[in-house]
This record gives sequence, structure tokens and C-alpha cells, in this order.
Amino acid sequence: MKTGMTTPANTPRRAAPSGRALSKSLCVALALVAMPELGVLSPDTATAQSIDRSLYKGGKARVSRSASLRSLTEAVASASCRASGGIGVETAQAELARSYSDFDRIIDGLVNGNPALGMPGAEQRGRTLTALNETHALWEPMEAAAKTMANGPASADDAAVINDGYAALFDQTEQLASVISGQYSDPQQLLQSDATVLNFAIRQRALAYRMTRQMCELATGTGQATTPDGLKETVDLFQQTLIALRDGFATAGVNPPPNDAVRDSLVSTFELWQAERSAFDAAIAGQVPTADMVNAAAALTQTLSVAMNNTITLYLIATPGQDGVYRIPLEAYARDELAGWLTEPALIDAIKAQNIAHDGLSEDEVIALDQQWRAEA
Repeated sequence: MKTGMTTPANTPRRAAPSGRALSKSLCVALALVAMPELGVLSPDTATAQSIDRSLYKGGKARVSRSASLRSLTEAVASASCRASGGIGVETAQAELARSYSDFDRIIDGLVNGNPALGMPGAEQRGRTLTALNETHALWEPMEAAAKTMANGPASADDAAVINDGYAALFDQTEQLASVISGQYSDPQQLLQSDATVLNFAIRQRALAYRMTRQMCELATGTGQATTPDGLKETVDLFQQTLIALRDGFATAGVNPPPNDAVRDSLVSTFELWQAERSAFDAAIAGQVPTADMVNAAAALTQTLSVAMNNTITLYLIATPGQDGVYRIPLEAYARDELAGWLTEPALIDAIKAQNIAHDGLSEDEVIALDQQWRAEA
């Protein structure tokens, strides 16, 4: 297991927006998180902090990130099939590169902590570290093959490594997610019922990638005799789970959406799925998928993955423990990125100008401005 891995010290910093007009909200927000000495208005600390910082371990982020490893496993298998089968090769290679990079980053964060991912400290529990070690051991050969395929012509050997290994890795990532979910369920940070819904929501992304992999296997003749039935099963499960998330399904422990924003996101995702699923239905009916059908399936999978990720984010900030979900990553961003921006004289002048503009505000005006900031956020 790779431990002690950190972001390289020479990673380029994002340059400050020097010489550009800055919005009032940006100027004030920068000062708020990184330059309190400039005297910018700040929210009341009693309401800004809803959980004890010393006790916060990033439970929601850990459950969400560990569950997303399943999606990345399926994404690697799907992209490998397309790259080795000559279907949308450049797109497949880019997907491989994103997937192995994200997988590595999440594993490292789960072991060592990564505030930018919402996990403020290293893992301490032996059982979880063992599960992470086992996951990494299965991932390592697949990672090497994915890197080779992403950066050059796909070889049959590399494709075989991924094809032979992804099922076992998927099972292991499910086990890891279960261990982490059980460890980090907490009434203040993550209810078990919320963890159940998150598990189903994140699984949707894995199912979307699986559908595309199965379509590719049918198109390239690399599947098994069970692949057509497997595709039908995956499509049905995706549909049924999306409905359960949208409407609630008590017998499976799935609560209805916690607010209108989550429900609206699920409704729009369901409508998108219904409008674009025809390629999958044609394959289930017996049509051998063409390269165009596989490419269309891959594009839909990406869109569905983004839509479900947005839903997951909305859900994370609508349930108990939401403060840490955005506070930990924002503090890391302020420390690692914004602090560098604030050496820019033009930015400092802009912040001071906004302080002058807001000097002498009444209490009602302060409250109104604070509400505006919250609405923009």
C-alpha cells in the first residue's frame, strides 16, 4: 500500500486573476476566508459552525469517495473495452486517464487524509486500513495497464489485465464502501439511512458505466453468453433505483428526497434517461450495437454520471453534517490556493476598496448582504 503520498510540491498553482475586474462577492469572500485582518464582515461564529471541528473526521466525504471507487472501476473497464476495440479511442483514453488519476487520489486520501476531498486526517482504524490495502493490491496491476492504454496504442495484454481484474476489484470496492459506511455513520455527521441513500445514488454511476461496457462487449464480440441478459439486468436496475431515489422506497431503506432541489435533480435525470435510452433498448431487443451506438452510450453515461454527481452533492449538503462537506474543502482551497492569490497588489487593493464601500453598513444592511452571499453560494 502506498502511504505518505501527497500532492507534488511542484504542482502548478492557479494564477490569480491579475488585471481583471473582480466581483464584489469574490473580493469579500477572499478576504473572509484568507485575510481576516482586512476587517471584512464575517458570519457569526455561533451559526457558522454546527459540529465540533476536533471531532469531525469527514464521514460523509469518506463514505461518498469510497463508494465512488466502484464507479471508477466500471469506468476503467468500459474505457478499456472501447480503446482496445477501436471505438472512440481518444475519448476512451481520456476517460482512462481521468479514472486512474481519480482512483489513486481517492485511495491516498482515504489512507492519509486529503482536506481538498473533505477528509481532514489520516485513517486510524486497522480494519479499514486492511480493506484499503486489499483494494490497492487489486488495483495496482489494473492501474499499470490503464496508464499504458491511456498513453499509447492499446495492447491485448493490457486489455486482458483489466478485463480479468475488474470484477474482483469491484467486489472489493463494495466491501470497502461497506466497511467505511459502518465506521463513519454518526448522528451528527452521517445517519445510517443517509448512508444507504448515498450508496444507491453513487451506485447509479457505476451502473451507467457498466451498461456502456456491456454494449461495447456486444459490439466487439468480447462478451460472454450472459452479456445480453446482463445488459438487460443492468438497465432495469438503473431504472428501478432511479425511481426509488426519486420517490422513496421504504422497504429498501431509501427515504424520499430531503428537499425540492434533490428531487428536481432526480426528476430531470430520470427524464434525460428516458429520452436517451433507446440504444440500450435496441441492444436488449437483439440488435448488435454499432460503434455509433456504443459512442452514444458512452456519451450518455458521462452525462448521467455528472447528473448523479450533482444530485449526490445536493444530497450531501441537505442532510446532517453538511457543514464539514463544504467547510473542509473550502478551507483547504483557501490555504493552498487563495493564500497565494492574496499576495497580488491589485487583489489586495480591490479587497480594501470593497471594505471602504461596505463601511458603516447598518445591521439590516449587513443581514441583507449576508443573505445575498448565501443565495449566491
